[in-house]
Amino acid sequence: MIVPIILIYCFLVSSQAYALSGDVAPLGTPNGEITIGDAVVAARMAVGLITPDLNADVAPLGSPNGEITIGDAVVLARAAVGLVTLPVISAETSDLGTTSTHTARIPRTGQTISYAAGDDGALKKGIAWPKLRFTSNNDGTITDNLTGLIWLKNANCFGDLYWTDALASANSLASGLCGLTDNSVAGDWRLPNRFELESLIDYGHRDPALPIGHPFSGVQTIDRYWSGSTTKFSTSRPWTVSFDYGNVDDWSKIGRHYAWPVRDGHAVEAPAPVPKTGQATSYGIADDGALQKGQAWPNPRFSDMGDGTVLDALTNLIWMKNANCWGSMDWSESLIKVADLNSGTAICPGYYGGKNDWRLPNINELKSLIDLENIGPALPTGYPFSGVQHIASYYWSGSTTVGNWRPGMQSAWLVHFGKGGVSGEFITDSNYVWPVRDGQ
Repeated sequence: MIVPIILIYCFLVSSQAYALSGDVAPLGTPNGEITIGDAVVAARMAVGLITPDLNADVAPLGSPNGEITIGDAVVLARAAVGLVTLPVISAETSDLGTTSTHTARIPRTGQTISYAAGDDGALKKGIAWPKLRFTSNNDGTITDNLTGLIWLKNANCFGDLYWTDALASANSLASGLCGLTDNSVAGDWRLPNRFELESLIDYGHRDPALPIGHPFSGVQTIDRYWSGSTTKFSTSRPWTVSFDYGNVDDWSKIGRHYAWPVRDGHAVEAPAPVPKTGQATSYGIADDGALQKGQAWPNPRFSDMGDGTVLDALTNLIWMKNANCWGSMDWSESLIKVADLNSGTAICPGYYGGKNDWRLPNINELKSLIDLENIGPALPTGYPFSGVQHIASYYWSGSTTVGNWRPGMQSAWLVHFGKGGVSGEFITDSNYVWPVRDGQ
């Protein structure tokens, strides 16, 4: 058998490592390098000597389904001794068949209760959260194991303050302040951009809208938190996030709100790194436009599939190209209309793809289209969609607001693509529908 021969040869020849991204083949090493040890482990897995505990995102080297085969062991062993060169996973491509590093894996919203067929609570679409969502580092910091970001444990170190002061306070934070003993220095910390701040939201809980059992202290729910992002609708109004329910809105810089500093962690290894917001214009020192933190977007971002659908290369979601298939309707009707699309009893003008797995996007999926650099609509420049409603118009998500599901008070989350705001509205209101389905 060829594997033992190659492996014996591997031990006799000095090895040469080929670096891959952390999601591709971290078999024998924590840093993703391919080594002799990787080949040995893969070979032992292939012949059943040990049982792999891997999923399709970890080591799909020789096969599209993530199985470790004899072929994987052969390729790894040959690469380790320099007989072949494995492709490096770059920001643009993934020759090993794995997810591109430009793919932003959208996490679940946290909703688990369903109120209607096809809603977020029923489908629970997105990357599952780690069982241990947060890790206390015992130095005044908390690591979010979903995004890889490191947050200040004390969510109320500075009290309420103006936006410019919030930027300065976060940027000057260092070890010895706010309970920190992490050896950080001024400049390591920052005011989070809007997408980073939103990444903490658990849409299944309220007061606070954070995952149950979170380890933070001082979380404010009667007011909101500043982000480092500013709305293009009015550049004197930065975006804020409220952790009572999870509302996202813009507020005047002369108001006083809270600051929750964040710093870079290990986003490369995280299940769902936070993508960039798109904001490229700076309105303050160390704000979102200046730092432009987050996972880079692919270029091109969107691809017209030629059948009335559009693939978003950032999220691997497929959207209906026509963003106004049926006009506005209430939330329950929107779920029914998407179900009718799947059954063939409803059509969307311009679409002839024939798929039957469309859904109303959850709030995280719908928000993923937002580009904070643009308004009217708040979508990436050059988007290929048609019929996007953005003047006093909102789009339904399949996610419901928590705590208000009682007669006359039921509400669901929606996105305003005029400027990119996120809010909850009564399900009897009339808004638009933008179907989505999973990519391949």
